[in-house]
Amino acid sequence: MRSPIRSARRIVVKVGSRTLANDGGVFTRLADAIARAHESGRSIVLVSSGAIALGTKKLGYRSRPKEMAKLQAAAAAGQSLLMRAYEEAFGARKIAVAQVLLTHADLADRTRVNNARAALSALLDARAVPVLNENDSVSVEEIKFGDNDQLSALVAPIVDADLLVLLSDVPGLLDAKGERVPEVSDIEREAVALVRKGKSAEGTGGMESKLEAARQATLTGAHVVI
Repeated sequence: MRSPIRSARRIVVKVGSRTLANDGGVFTRLADAIARAHESGRSIVLVSSGAIALGTKKLGYRSRPKEMAKLQAAAAAGQSLLMRAYEEAFGARKIAVAQVLLTHADLADRTRVNNARAALSALLDARAVPVLNENDSVSVEEIKFGDNDQLSALVAPIVDADLLVLLSDVPGLLDAKGERVPEVSDIEREAVALVRKGKSAEGTGGMESKLEAARQATLTGAHVVI
């Protein structure tokens, strides 16, 4: 079961809002892990949430706003903080990062998909780490869509990824007894019945969103780890 994971050469890694907002050390740990992956010849695309969570604090909101305009404002304010944290963490390891903001409309248009594919390919050839996020400040659909889980699944085939890793700070997919499910071979039959409703205050995803992303990515031939 683990062999395809060990042999993956191009990996999409998605990290969510709650992890980034509540653990400042995660940027350093991500940079360390991705630097080691680079040393072993792997290419990494990082799909990162967190702009709204960081912007919420920057603008002085007590909690994640509910009004769409304030959510967009938080996204705009937080995006620079997010990229600054990545610049500092990866810069210390002599790895360049590059911001790429996308919307689902971009990924539904063939010309824009091809443009994104070419840009991402050039960045990976340069051994840079593309940091992708949904363009929440201008496209409100993305704010409602699932905390970048689906974006990571849509990006995986664009960069010919072997593996999609959905990082989370919860134990994983849990069964009715609260025990972790180690492997799911048929998402529609096995996993959807297991998922528990609920998500964090900072994020918009949850395990249901991750399972749907896993379903999408496996349909395009990628292996998925939550």
